[in-house]
Amino acid sequence: MSLSNTTSLLPPGVVNPTTPLAFLPQSIADQYEASRYIYIGAVAAWVWDVLSSLPQDYEIYFKSRWTIPTVAYLLSRVGTFGFIFSSTMFQVAQVADCQALEIGLGWCYVLAVPSTSLLFLFRVRAVFYNDRWITAVFVFLWLSTLASAFTVPFAIGGAHIATTKYCINTAVKSYASAAPITNTVYSSLVFIAISVRIVANSHGQSRARSSVSRALLQGGQLYYLATVGLNIITIVLVLTPSVPAVLHAMFTIPNVALENAMACHVFRNLRFSAEPGKATRSTTTGSVSEGVRTHRHDLEHGGHQLSIIRPAVVEVEVRTELRHDGDSDHDTYGAAKRDW
Repeated sequence: MSLSNTTSLLPPGVVNPTTPLAFLPQSIADQYEASRYIYIGAVAAWVWDVLSSLPQDYEIYFKSRWTIPTVAYLLSRVGTFGFIFSSTMFQVAQVADCQALEIGLGWCYVLAVPSTSLLFLFRVRAVFYNDRWITAVFVFLWLSTLASAFTVPFAIGGAHIATTKYCINTAVKSYASAAPITNTVYSSLVFIAISVRIVANSHGQSRARSSVSRALLQGGQLYYLATVGLNIITIVLVLTPSVPAVLHAMFTIPNVALENAMACHVFRNLRFSAEPGKATRSTTTGSVSEGVRTHRHDLEHGGHQLSIIRPAVVEVEVRTELRHDGDSDHDTYGAAKRDW
């Protein structure tokens, strides 16, 4: 008996006909309830990430020049918001048309995941700016990620649970796994390529360029290690025929939320670590031999002339200037300002 044609007769002892779990087999009801908790937890964590990054986002949106990476960052946030919130509403709210909402959240996925992946294409362009062929390969891989994301709206299905207005996934076709598989391959190759290039070129760099290299490398490691696990779990659940449909998409929402949070974190970290002209102020002390001002005090004590040299406290302004080898007309992500 399919879920969409579940009988409207309630089990003995159940008095609330609007309770969706009453119409589901025990095992599926447990999975359905667990997926609700996972979705709500993913939304809460993502909202916390957005709120904690508001000061930096304000600097990006209102205090900096808008570029294509900035637009991609915004689209990534908006698409992820639409996907995880519509997915959560699908699980917890009463909906008039479950299939229409399912298709809508599928199109939000098309916006969220490729725009998040696009942020890492800009990282590749920054590191391999003079290697046009390598950049072209990763552009092709990103286009593959974009194309595979278009399978999602056509691969998922939803329906009401019996006579209630609550929804449940009724189908997730196997070809929907093309999206997470392509994204995992793309992310892995980006991580490997950037890591190899930065490690090979890390010797003999200035301190400013070293800090940017570390930000690129550590950011890639952080993103890759945090997201590859959930990507693999999502792929396995979608491709395993014995897994119920309600479980096929269970980890898609936390996967997309985590991927977005980590990619945006790396974007902000690299952008502000490489921001030229940022000045910091510190206080230090020194001696005459170090070129720091001193104060000499002559004192009379017991008929003897004493000279006391005191180090003066001075304010030191440290300004870090980021310099690029070759063409200096690049922004933080290596994009030529005349083109972007």
